Amino acid sequence: MSDQRTHVVYTKLLLRRGHGYPLWIPEPDYSLPDAYRDKGVSVGDLGILTEDGGFDFLFNVCVEADDLANQGHVPPQFEPLRIPQGDPIRKVVSLHRKNSSVTSAHVSTTEISVEGSAELPAISSFVAGGGGFEFSTSKAEAAILMLPDGGNRYDTKHRSLFQQYATENALSWYIYANSLDHLARQAPNGSLYLVTGCDKTRSWGAAAVSRPSESHTISFRFVVGPIMEGRITLQTSCSTHIGADTRIYPDHPDSTPQQDNQCIFMRGFTITVREKSLMKKLFGPVQLKAIGGSMRDAAPSFSSRSPYSSYYDNIVRPSSSGVPSSTGPTEDFDIPDYQVGIIFEMVFFFFC
Repeated sequence: MSDQRTHVVYTKLLLRRGHGYPLWIPEPDYSLPDAYRDKGVSVGDLGILTEDGGFDFLFNVCVEADDLANQGHVPPQFEPLRIPQGDPIRKVVSLHRKNSSVTSAHVSTTEISVEGSAELPAISSFVAGGGGFEFSTSKAEAAILMLPDGGNRYDTKHRSLFQQYATENALSWYIYANSLDHLARQAPNGSLYLVTGCDKTRSWGAAAVSRPSESHTISFRFVVGPIMEGRITLQTSCSTHIGADTRIYPDHPDSTPQQDNQCIFMRGFTITVREKSLMKKLFGPVQLKAIGGSMRDAAPSFSSRSPYSSYYDNIVRPSSSGVPSSTGPTEDFDIPDYQVGIIFEMVFFFFC
């Protein structure tokens, strides 16, 4: 029996298609600098996987602190990841073909055009006058991603360097993200994500279904208007709205998608700090889980705790791992005076 939030179902089902972590909210954060919004998610971005299916960008580990994307918003003593000279990014143009789709299992696809509709064994190009696709399913859960402009793929050629760098810096990253003296984001343990690859596009339509059981067929129609002056419009219609949700971009009929800045899939590492002393001793203080674009990728799980976000957690102890940190050792994060006072009072009360 399913009745999960639709974006959770979307992430879970499309993760199985082997492209990486699907974003229900592919748009860049419009409160960020233009230099970031123009590109969207990029290789080297460190951020938080949000509860609503988005990505909360913190900083990029591959560029300097004063880069336009970072603008100095980095941890103390930040040193970027040094990549060997040459072209560090592998780019695959149009890995997702124009007018293609990514769907969960048991979703049927029908092409619609000005001349009628025909069942398609595979996705084909739209007619010159415009057209669209209708997706139908009777399953309790389903997910659909429509890509009128297709999409490009970007991946680092040096995943091992990213893995080592994340292991060395995970503790200081959580302190920076959650400490009351820094960003105070309350990022749950396991939600920090380092991007090593991404798929991006200019336009998309997304749909997700989550209902208690298999029932009547539910349909979604994504319509792409005639291509005039580079302008593409998307529309959706749904036979029933019970247990279904849709999103589109651009979401205005007169909008013209300009930039390849909509991130539909991310590959990388989820980052968890081990909080139990026995697990730390056995396996080290940091756990990384790769989401590398495999059908075996598992959906990340987040703890209910946010490391270093409370008064007690902000008491920073030197790491016993012996691993140097490229963003500075955790000792560089000062303990505020009010926290020292609270610690003293707790100790005094205990001995009294």
